[in-house]
This record gives sequence, structure tokens and C-alpha cells, in this order.
Amino acid sequence: MGEFSSRIESQRQILKAVNSRPWAIEQLFALNTSAIQRWTSVNNVDSSSRLAKLLYSASAQIFIMANHSEDQIAAAYVMSKDRVDAIALQVSEEISKWE
Repeated sequence: MGEFSSRIESQRQILKAVNSRPWAIEQLFALNTSAIQRWTSVNNVDSSSRLAKLLYSASAQIFIMANHSEDQIAAAYVMSKDRVDAIALQVSEEISKWE
């Protein structure tokens, strides 16, 4: 899978997990800081909650992936991809607690 597709799939996996739960106002539409801030604010999700922290962490790792996409086998890219995959599992587990 190309680096762009890999990043998109990682983001999609996390967004799908978050949006598997019906939120009061709106779904999470992106994994960047402003989108996460808006989502937490409008849905009254505490920005210091474990879920919010996981989303911010995923956002940071995806940013690293984007900056190392020229060399997909670079250690930083691989580590970030592994971290995002682990965060995706944690997000799914955390979402199950919110229902």
C-alpha cells in the first residue's frame, strides 16, 4: 500500500471507530487539531479525557507519517504507523466504554 493510502487508511480506521457511536451534535470528520478541538467542544467531550488524548496522539503520529512519506521504510514512518495502529485499537476500546 502506498504511503498516502496507508495514512488515509489509518485515519479512516480511527474515524470509523469514533463515529461508530452516535454523537450528540456531530461526528468527527478529520484527525487534525482543529477538527478534534471542534468535535470535543460541540459534543461536550472533555479535552483531557483518554479518548481526546488518544485522538491528539493519533493526529501527531499521522503528521509524522506525512513528513516521512518520501521513504516509507524510514524508521520514523514505520514507528508512527505502528503507533497509529495501536492507538486505533485503543480508540475502539475506549469508544466501547462510552456507549
